[in-house]
Amino acid sequence: QQFRKRLIVAAAAGMQVMMFAIALYAGEHFGIDGAIEKFLRTISLLVSLPIVFYAARPFFAGAWRGIRAGVAGMDLPVSLAIGIAFAASALAVWRDSGPVYFDSVAMFVLFLSGTRFLEMRARQRSEDQATALARLLPDTCLRLGDDGSEHTVPVPALVAGDSVRIRPGDVLPADGRVIEGV
Repeated sequence: QQFRKRLIVAAAAGMQVMMFAIALYAGEHFGIDGAIEKFLRTISLLVSLPIVFYAARPFFAGAWRGIRAGVAGMDLPVSLAIGIAFAASALAVWRDSGPVYFDSVAMFVLFLSGTRFLEMRARQRSEDQATALARLLPDTCLRLGDDGSEHTVPVPALVAGDSVRIRPGDVLPADGRVIEGV
């Protein structure tokens, strides 16, 4: 649920930032009033805040965990890119000069959040399927003793070389080969 909320925030706010960016790019080409340009840059900064501080939070948290563990994972360069681009853009808005990259930050967070969300969903489905397969296995089976007697034992108690009896309709408890019967 949290991933979905963060993805929705990144998408909704990112679309708004992109609309402001298109106006700024068009203004560079066709000319734009200074007050309107300042307004669009400032509003882009404000709309980017939830993207950076809410939607991108898992990247920053992952980078911080990696730093504390002494391992630089992929979250570190992602967090640096997001943080530096946002800080440079915010500084440009504050100084009222220089380029802003709020659109790049927004799209970067959106695309990375989207791929993480898809990866998480795929992993969850895979785990659900593995759990469903594990539920199909029986809890116990009939192990044959050396004297031909049958003993009900838990499946995890089986070891390589054990013989088991499989009655018609039973689920196979483990890999093996047919010794007798079909």
